[in-house]
Amino acid sequence: MDKPVEYEQTDPRWRNIPYSGTGNPNETIGTDGCGPTCAAMVVATLREKSVTPDKAAWWFKENGGLSPHNGTYWFIFTRYFAYWKIPCTQTDNPALTKEALAKNYMVISAMRKGHWTSIGHFILAYGLSGSKVKIHDPNSEASYREFADLNTYLKEAAQYWIIPEEWKVDIKTVKVKSLDTDLLYDLQAVSVNDENYVRLRDMEKILPVKIGWDGKNPTYKLVYK
Repeated sequence: MDKPVEYEQTDPRWRNIPYSGTGNPNETIGTDGCGPTCAAMVVATLREKSVTPDKAAWWFKENGGLSPHNGTYWFIFTRYFAYWKIPCTQTDNPALTKEALAKNYMVISAMRKGHWTSIGHFILAYGLSGSKVKIHDPNSEASYREFADLNTYLKEAAQYWIIPEEWKVDIKTVKVKSLDTDLLYDLQAVSVNDENYVRLRDMEKILPVKIGWDGKNPTYKLVYK
């Protein structure tokens, strides 16, 4: 995978779906849904490919994430990623963010007026190339907004949500046979040097365990029948 999943909030499939904290019919995913669009890109890349901006927007709305001032409350991102068991660190520290991007971690950023927006905007950064930052901008595919100066990006960002989980890996579906039942199970595995490592959360399919996340570390709990 060379890039994370990319979505545009103006995609005809969802651009006209209402996204308003006040019931304003003129506020839609296309006009105000940059936040859930960025969140959907993260989830579709790391957890569930079927997640799209409209689904993330519905979750944001149902869980109080829509601001009456045209957009998305900051707090909803950490809650949404916790729901998907995705680690997330919220910060306003540019140095920490630069370090994360150097590791090719995805970072959602709330941008101030400047290079990317005139009123406020969320974008998804996903790595560095020299002095440039690689970006999925949910409201533009212009090269100057998706491959931009790192210092400009760090200067104009007001807040960051760092996703400290590797995404640049080859995910395969492998079949695992149970010698107890002779049944085959489809599990997702990370392929490294031609060796497959089953993803931790998929162990729930074949073992009596419940995989979770305590905010800092993966967790598991034995589930007895």
